[in-house]
Amino acid sequence: MNETHQSFWKCVDCGSTMASTNQPCVSCGRVYHTVHGIVEALPKHMDRLSQDEADYHNHFEEDPIDVHQLESYRNRFYHQIIHSWIRRTQPGGSVLEIGSGSGYDARFTMP
Repeated sequence: MNETHQSFWKCVDCGSTMASTNQPCVSCGRVYHTVHGIVEALPKHMDRLSQDEADYHNHFEEDPIDVHQLESYRNRFYHQIIHSWIRRTQPGGSVLEIGSGSGYDARFTMP
C-alpha cells in the first residue's frame, strides 16, 4: 500500500488508524474480511434498522439507475460537479470512492 494512503484506513469499531485492512486492528483486534475483492467494513454492533438496511442491499438485485434516479436532472447536475472535481486529480493521484456499488460514476471519470 502507498505510504501516503495509510491514514485512509480507520477501524469502524474503535476508530484507530490502520496500515491495512489485511491485518487485524492493533487496538481492538478486529479482523476485516474481503468478499469478491470488497472489504466488509460494517460495524460489529449495529441497530436493527442499520442491520436490516445492510441485509437488504446484500441480498436483493435492483437497478441502481432506477432506484436512485441517477438519470434525473438533479442527480446528473450534482454528479457532473463531482466528475469535474475527480478529473482535476493530478496524474498518480488517488480518488477514494466509497459505496458506489454499481460503478455508475466510473464510466464518466475513467479514461
